[in-house]
Amino acid sequence: MSKREALLLRILLFFGVIALGAGFTVLGYRSWRSGEKETQALRDRVLKLKSKLLEQQAWSSSSGWAQENAPVFDSTEAASSRLLELVSKYAEDRQLLLSGKEIINSKTSEMDREAAGFFQKCSVKVKLEAVSEEALFSWLHTLCYSDHFIGITEFEMSSPSNAKSVDCTVVLTLFYK
Repeated sequence: MSKREALLLRILLFFGVIALGAGFTVLGYRSWRSGEKETQALRDRVLKLKSKLLEQQAWSSSSGWAQENAPVFDSTEAASSRLLELVSKYAEDRQLLLSGKEIINSKTSEMDREAAGFFQKCSVKVKLEAVSEEALFSWLHTLCYSDHFIGITEFEMSSPSNAKSVDCTVVLTLFYK
């Protein structure tokens, strides 16, 4: 082998080693970045799980509060009469005239009972005509206070030609044990 061939072989070998080293460096860098991304994804997952655990604990304490403070009635009729009593009392306090009250008999299926989380419910449909919007929302806010376990399940409001008052139909539901 001549000196020229040996020099050419050394130069090719040198560049081959450099190319091979660069290839391994790039491969190692990509592997390291992929490990970094996986580590970050795992950290994010751990943070999500921690937040879900804290959220579960908060819901658990809320559930405990609901179980301790939920009203207890022997029958749907007793619950319905209590709901009507509260609705009427707070309407009188706000000087609202209820133009219609109707107890809604809800036949709950087994699946509905499971979805309600061991709570039973009764509903009342109430109609109000020509009431001020402020008095209406004040009344609803008072009724839906968390200690009452009353929620609005349907709400329909319309404004007749006179803009100072509204007509409203509301279905209020009482949850109880």
